[in-house]
Amino acid sequence: MGELKMEAAFNNEIKSKKGHTSCFEIVTFKSVSVVDGNKLNSIVKLDPQHPIFVGHFPGNPILPGVILIEMLKDIVERSLGTDLMLCSASSIKFLYLIDPRQENVFSADVLTKPAGNAMVVDAIFHWGTHICFKFSGEFIALSQMNNGK
Repeated sequence: MGELKMEAAFNNEIKSKKGHTSCFEIVTFKSVSVVDGNKLNSIVKLDPQHPIFVGHFPGNPILPGVILIEMLKDIVERSLGTDLMLCSASSIKFLYLIDPRQENVFSADVLTKPAGNAMVVDAIFHWGTHICFKFSGEFIALSQMNNGK
C-alpha cells in the first residue's frame, strides 16, 4: 500500500517537472516514469541549437559524452527526489555518435537498486533505432556526503 502512494506521489512530482530544463540547458525532460518498482523510463529532448555544438565540433556537432552521464544522473535524481554524485562506474560505453541535427529525442531505460548509502544504476539510452549509451555504476546522495557518511 505504501509503495502505491509513493509511486503516485512520484508520478505527480514528475508531471510537475515536465518541460524542466537541466543538464546545462541542453536537454528538456519530457517524462520520467516508474515502469515497475526500480525500473525507470525517460524521454528526453535535446536542443540542437545549443551553443555547445558550435565548439563540439564545428560543422560536425556531436553530443558530449559527459552530457549523457549528466542526463542519467538527472533521471535518477528525479526518481529519488535528491541530489546525487557519481561515486563509481564499472562500465561506461558510448556506442554511437549523436548528431543533434539528425534526431533530438532520447529514451532511457534505467534500473536502480539501493546498496548501502549508494544507488546502483544500470542504464541503456536509445537514440532513434540505436543504442547509444550503456552505463553501470553507483551514485551517492549528496546529503550522505555532506553528513560525512
